[in-house]
This record gives sequence, C-alpha cells and structure tokens, in this order.
Amino acid sequence: MNRRTSRTIAALCGTALLAGLPAWGSTPYRVRDIRNTATAGDANPQAFAAVAGAAVFSACDPFHGCELWRTDGTPSGTWLVKDIAAGTLGSGPQGLIALGGSVYFSADDGLTGRELWRSDGTSAGTTQVKDILAGSGAASPQALTVAGTTLYFSATTPAEGRELWKSDGTTAGTAIVEDIRAGTGSSGPAAMVAFQGLLFFSGDDGTAGRELWRSDGSPGGTYLVKDIRPGTAGSTPGFLLVSGTKLFLSADDGSNGRELWRSDGSSAGTALVRDVNPGIAGSSPAELADLGGVLLYSADDGGSGDELWRTDGTSAGTVRVKDIQGGANGSFPDSPVVIGSTLFFSADDGANGQELWKTDGTGPGTALVKDIAPGSAGSTPLALTAAGSLLVLRADDGIAGAEPWKSDGTAAGTVRIADVHPGAAGSAPSAFFHAGAGGVYFAADDGTHGREAWRTDGTSAGTSLVLSIHGGISDPLLGAFAAVSGLLFFSADDGIVGAEAWTSDGTSAGTRLLRDARPGPFGSSPGSFISAGGDVRFRADDGTTGAEPWTSDGSSAGTALEVDLMPGALGSDPYGLTAFSGSVYSRADDGADGPELWSSDATTTLVKDIYPGVNGSYPFAFSPYGGVLFFSADDGTTGTEVWRTDGTALGTYRVKDVNSGSVSAGTDLFTVSGATLYFSAFTHAEGRALWRSAGTTTGTAIVKDIRTGAASSTPANLVDLAGTLLFTASDGTAGVELWRSDGTAGGTYLLKDIRPGIGSSSPQSLTRLGSAVYFSADDGATGRELWVTDGTAAGTYLLKDIRPGEGSSDPAELVEAGALYFAASDGANGRELWTSDGSASGTMLAADIAPGDASSDPAHLTHAGDRVFFAANGNGAVGAAYDLELWAISLVADADGDGVLDAADCAPSDPGSWAVPGEAQALTLARGPGMTILSWAPPAAPGAVAPAYDLVRATSPTGFAAGDTACVESGGGDTNATDASIPAARFFYLVRARDACGAGTLGSTSSGTTRPGLTCP
Repeated sequence: MNRRTSRTIAALCGTALLAGLPAWGSTPYRVRDIRNTATAGDANPQAFAAVAGAAVFSACDPFHGCELWRTDGTPSGTWLVKDIAAGTLGSGPQGLIALGGSVYFSADDGLTGRELWRSDGTSAGTTQVKDILAGSGAASPQALTVAGTTLYFSATTPAEGRELWKSDGTTAGTAIVEDIRAGTGSSGPAAMVAFQGLLFFSGDDGTAGRELWRSDGSPGGTYLVKDIRPGTAGSTPGFLLVSGTKLFLSADDGSNGRELWRSDGSSAGTALVRDVNPGIAGSSPAELADLGGVLLYSADDGGSGDELWRTDGTSAGTVRVKDIQGGANGSFPDSPVVIGSTLFFSADDGANGQELWKTDGTGPGTALVKDIAPGSAGSTPLALTAAGSLLVLRADDGIAGAEPWKSDGTAAGTVRIADVHPGAAGSAPSAFFHAGAGGVYFAADDGTHGREAWRTDGTSAGTSLVLSIHGGISDPLLGAFAAVSGLLFFSADDGIVGAEAWTSDGTSAGTRLLRDARPGPFGSSPGSFISAGGDVRFRADDGTTGAEPWTSDGSSAGTALEVDLMPGALGSDPYGLTAFSGSVYSRADDGADGPELWSSDATTTLVKDIYPGVNGSYPFAFSPYGGVLFFSADDGTTGTEVWRTDGTALGTYRVKDVNSGSVSAGTDLFTVSGATLYFSAFTHAEGRALWRSAGTTTGTAIVKDIRTGAASSTPANLVDLAGTLLFTASDGTAGVELWRSDGTAGGTYLLKDIRPGIGSSSPQSLTRLGSAVYFSADDGATGRELWVTDGTAAGTYLLKDIRPGEGSSDPAELVEAGALYFAASDGANGRELWTSDGSASGTMLAADIAPGDASSDPAHLTHAGDRVFFAANGNGAVGAAYDLELWAISLVADADGDGVLDAADCAPSDPGSWAVPGEAQALTLARGPGMTILSWAPPAAPGAVAPAYDLVRATSPTGFAAGDTACVESGGGDTNATDASIPAARFFYLVRARDACGAGTLGSTSSGTTRPGLTCP
C-alpha cells in the first residue's frame, strides 16, 4: 500500500458537519413547537372513515377551523392531517368515504370553493382531485358513493346543473358521466347504491320525473331503469338497499301509494313487491336492512301502525314479523343494525317506551333486549353501530343521561360502557365508528373538554379522551434522537398522532412528521433510526403488524413497513439495527425460530437459526470489524458468547467459547480501537474483564486480569483515542477509574487515579473530540465536573470546575460537534446547555434557555448536519407549564450578523468567522485483520473550528485524476478510519478536510499539477 500525505479538495461536497461556538454568533433556538397549546371549546368530531390503519375525520380547533384530522386512538397518534383552508375558517370536510387506500371528501380551501379532495392520511397525500367548477365557485360534491373501483357523486356546474360525476382519483379521470337533464337544469342524482358492480340511483331527466336510474360510468351505460310512475311526476325512489340478489326500494307508482319495490336492474325485473296498505295511502316502507338475504323493514299496513316486516321479494313472502305495539299506533322500528344473524333496532312497545330490540326475522325471535330506562319514558337508543360481535349505541337510562352503551343481545350483556360525563347531563355520544382492533371512536362531551373525539374498547377503563383537539397543554415526549445523512430523525408526540417518526433539518418548516405509521393517538413508538443504502431504517409498531422494521427515503410516501416478519399483531420486535456491508442486520423473531439474526437488503433473510427451535439465540451488540460482523448470541449449549457472520449461514459461527461450558460469558461492549476488537466478558477464573479478538479462536484472549482472581474489574465506557483504548475499570484498590490499553497486558494500566484511594471517580460519558477524550468525573473535592485526557497521566486533568466548591455541575449528554456540547448546572442558571473548545476559558454557558435559576434540562443532544439538536424546556419559570420542545444550536457562525448563514459569513481574513480549512496532514496506513487502518493529522490551518473529512480510495495514483475512485467515508470528524475492502494489488488513498465555507486545494501531484476535485459522497 502507498503511504502519502493527503491534501484537501477544492470543492465542497455533501453536508458540512462542523461546529462553531456561541462566541461566534450562534444562539440556541426552539426549532418548532411540535405540541402546542389550544383554547377550550368543541372540536365536534364527525364523519369518521378508515384509511391506512387509522381513522380520519372532521374536527375543529381555534387555529385552523374545521379540518381533516386523523387518529389511531392515542393522543400522540392524533393530529391535523392538513390545514386545507389556511387560517381559522376551515375547509369543512364532508362526506368522507374510503376507496383504494384513500379517503375522498368535499372541502373548501378558500380559493377554489367546495370541491372533491382525497387523502391517504398524510399531509402530502391530501390533495384536491379536481377543481370541477374552475375558479372560486363551488361544485359542491355530494352523495359520494363507491361502486366497484369508481367513485360516483353529484356535482354542480353552471352549464350542466347538478349531475352525475365519477372519479378514479385523478384530475383527468374525474368527469361528468352524463348530463341526464340536458342543459342547465339538474337531474339531482341521489339515493346512490352499488348493485351488480353498477351504480343505481334516483334522478330526474325533466321528462319522466324522479325515477330509478343505473350507470356503468359511461354515457351510453347510464339510463332510466323504469318509469315506475308514468308521466312527469316521478315515483321518487328512496331507501335503496341490496338484499340477496335483489335491489329493494321505496317508490310511489301513483296508484298504490308509497310501497316496497324490487329490481334486478332491468325494466321488466322492476316490480311492486306487495301493496301492504291497499289504496293510495301506501305503507311507507323505511329503515331497510338485509338479514342473511331476507329484507327487514318498517311499514304501516293501515291497521297496526308502523311495525316490523320482512320479505323474500315475493308478495306471498312479505309478512309482518311482529306487532310489537298492539293496536293502531305502531312501534316505529328505527336504526336497524345487523350483527351476525341478529337485527338490532329501537322500538316502542307502548309500555317501556323507545328501547332496544332484536330479531332473528321471526315473530318468536323478536324481543325486547333490555328496558334500559325502566318505565314508559324509554332510553331512546340512537346511533346503533356494529362493533364486531357487539353493538354500541347511545342510550339514556334516566340516571346518567345519554351515554355510550353496548349489548351482546342479552339483558345482562347490555350495559353502559362508561359515564363519560358524570351526573345526569350525559355526554350525548354520536358518530360511533368501529375501527377494528383500534376500537370504537365517537364524539362526546365530558363536561370539561367540550365535544371531542373519544375511543373505547368496550370497557370503562378502556374508554378515554383521544385528544382535546380544541384545547389542552402537553409535551411532545421527544426521544430516540439519531443523526442520519445530516438530518435529525426522532420520535415525537404532537398530542394528536401519538409518538411517531419525525425529521428535522433545523428549521421549523423542515421539521415534520415523517409518517403517521399508526393512525390515531397511540403512536407507533419508533426507534433505532439508522442510515442504510441512502435510506433510513427504523422499528415501529403500526398497531396491526406489531413492532416491525420500517424504511424511509425521507418522504411521507416513501416511509413504509419494510417486511412483516411475524404476521399478526405481535410483531418481530427488531432490535439493534446495524448497517453492514450493504445490508441491515438485526435481531428479530418470526414466530417460528425465536429471536435470531436477520439481514435485509433487497430481501429479508434469516441468516442462521443459531439456537434451533422457538427459543432463539437473542443476538445483540453488533459490531463491524475486519470485514465481518461481530455480535453476542446464545446457541443453547455454550451460553452467550462472541460470534461472527459474513452474512451467510456457513459464515456465521461462534468465535470462541470464552467461558467454557454452558455458563454465559455475556460478551458485550464490542469496540474497535486501532487494529483490535475489544470487548467485556465474564469467566469463572477472571470475573468480568477486558478481552480482545482478531476474529479467530486463537486470536481471542483476555487482555489483562486487572482485578486478579475471580473478582470482576467490570470494564465499561470503552472508547478509541487514536488507536489506544480508554475505558473505566476497578482493580480493587483504586476504585472505578480511567484506564488505557494497547491490547497487551503490559500496555494496559491505570491512566490516572482521579480520586485517590479506594473511592471511585467513576468517569462517565467518555467522548472523543479531536486528539482528546472528555468525560465527567468526581475527584472527591470539586464534585462531578468536566475532565479531559490526551491519553497520558499528565494530560488528564479537570478542565473546569463549572460549579465551584463541592457541588457538582454534573456534565452529561456530551456530544462532539467540532466543539463539545453538554448539559450542566453552574448553580446559578439551572441546568442548561454548555459548550467547550477544550480550554477552561472556552468552556462556557451556551445560553440560559430558561432564564434565572430555572432549568431547561437539555437532553438527547445529537449532532446532525450543521446543528446540535436537543430537547429543552423553554418555559422554566416556577409554576409555569412544562414546555419541552425541540431546540437546536447552529454550528455555523453568522459572522455578518444578518441572521442568514451563507457564503458572506466565510471570511478567511476574519478570525471570528469561518474559513476554508487547509490540507489534511500525514496520512498513514497500517494493516489490520482483513482491513486497512488509516490515520492522519488535522490541517495546520483548520479554519475557525475542526473540519470534517472525506476519505477517497483509488486503485492507482492516476486513478484520482481519471475518476477511478471510491468514497470510503464521508463527513466524519475523526482523524482515523478503517477500510474493509481487500485490494487485488494495492490501494491508494487521499483524505480532504472541509467545512461549511468549502474546502482547500487538494494539493499537487509529483509533477506539480494541481489535483482535480473528487466526488465524495
């Protein structure tokens, strides 16, 4: 291999990952108020519909008016889908209906009038289908109905009036079907129903009056089925319903009054079923319901009043089921709902008032379910809704007011679900919507939050407010921060959709919900975000498939379930997602093999069933090293030991039984330092100690028994410092202190006894920055403060006593970003964001986010792109509402003070601003097991702060100029790297430094020619 000095490249490529200090103009700022405060009032949720495993509905809040919302039943899974009409007026979504993975509805965006819209449950996927009446006029789509794969509706234009339209979800595919009443007059299509794959409806062509029509979506296939009432008056068909192979409807032929008719779709097959009430009065059939191919409905025969009837479509087969209220008054059957072989409905028997009834279609099988409100007043059952095998409804027992009830068809099984609004007032539930496993959603007023969205699983304990859409104060429960490709990915709960995946580029507009993976308030609880193949991989639980691997290209549409490894709601529970050699490895359980090692690239594959059967080997602690992936696993025989894989079953095997026998070594904390893989392991002889491995059985051995004998030294906090391993351990004499190792017993020793004696300084949060490692430690005199080491005893010292005296500033959340950022408390300003350039004077408060002695409590500090992100409470006043939100500090200095970070801030002559870095120095190569180990020195002139580096490889010295290169690594701040690729002959390497202002020259070849720029990444 070639040993050479690398130069920098003349063009900036990729995202700069550099840092600046507040002294150069950076001030922490709140990125976005993800979960904000609203005022009290009624959200009036209504028109629920299902899409993408969630429920979407119309709801109102004081900031957006009435708009489209979605929910998975949890507060975090409930949010505004889109502010269609920007501002407070609201678009007023109406007529929601699901078709092909989308929900269609009408809405008014305030610009084009009320038109047809569609939504997949995401903001990006919520769009206007077509501006039917171009301009600000409203086509006002109504009666949205699905027949086959086509959406039908009525719409108005000045030229055709209100006519029948159709849509396939595209602008081009949305068109008028037929101008049934030619000219500007309206046929007014209504009472639409799908039958035989066609659309049947009532319409008025201006000649025959309102009659029964049919359409296949074409002009030629749209015609009058039958002129039931000859002449212009029309029979006015209504209550269209399919039962068995027939379409039933109510119609008035002008002779028999309004009676029940049937149709097979043809004129000849459209006929009166029976003149139940002879003469012109008619029986007024209504409340039609199909019970296993038999039609049940209410009708008045002129003698018994409005009662329950049934028909098989013939005159002889049309009979009264039961005279529920004897005499001429009628019981007025209402709100029929079929569950299995039972029809539920409300009726008044003249003694118990309007109550809940059921029938199997026979007289003996028709009975009162329960007298919910004893006496003659009745409970007035309303909004009867099927929810699996149960019925949910609204009823008033005369004590608790109108509340949600449920029934299994028995008196004992008919009970109030919950007293949502305690007392006699009642919550007046409405708009029940069964969302399958998601439970039942409904609107209710608990007397405190106004009329809001609620969810129930059928139990009192499982009935809760989904979210106070029109009011409430809460926090977004930020977590799972991860930097991927210069962006921040994280979990957040906006109080609407639950804990879901979000991303941020550091701007408010660029901070957005990635996708509502689990619609509703529960949230998918995403985590383990990693970068792989240009995409983001993570785990999430959509509420249907359980916790499974997901993938995203950064867009909502490109965020999806990758694979359902364990079909059903339990999920494979992927753990430890790790990108390696073009694949993503993780532990997952497919339900057959137990938790085992899986890989995913184009396909998802079980690498090896290490522990055969359903128990699983529970692999964890994945670590790439020497061209393979190391991990810990339990094969059921030797316990948890160190394993390796090349991605194949044959290449997956145990490296060594470290603790010989069936007792586990518990191998963990795999860390690469120089050419060595280090880890912690337990043996009966040495306890838990520091081990190393070269990837072979013989090359795997204990480094040193630091605490001689069976007692454990318990190595932890392993970190690499330029090829030297730093870690914490206890030798039994000095307590838990800072140690170092070069992989040999002689080169493994106590670096410094920070707290002399048997007491422990317990170094924590070891974080490398440049040529030093920073950490917190307690020396017994100054409390837990910020320390630094260069790997030598003399170079290990207290950097700054941030909180003077014995009190501790307790530095934590240390993150490297060109400078060091962390959380600490100086005793005066509370726990706030601090920064350090490595000197005592350069260690300072970044900002007092919660002024005074209040604390903003920075957490989840993560370096992504040109910012450090963190969660903080910006409202730290005593007694104030806790307001934890996403914050960031820019690492790029606003040198000219214009509030914009741009090229004008890059001035090499100004030491207080950014500058292009110089050339990286002294690139050196060394061989390791199956890899090349590279290290270099920072530029002599690094710019204002430490740069990031790009490592490029070629197969020949001229390959750099010829473009025959590969980008080995890009954007890292370390001055070392490894390359696991094996050359056929040899490789040549160059490394360049860059920052937000650009990059310096690449240098020149041996002939003095300036090297061209290279592409990396």
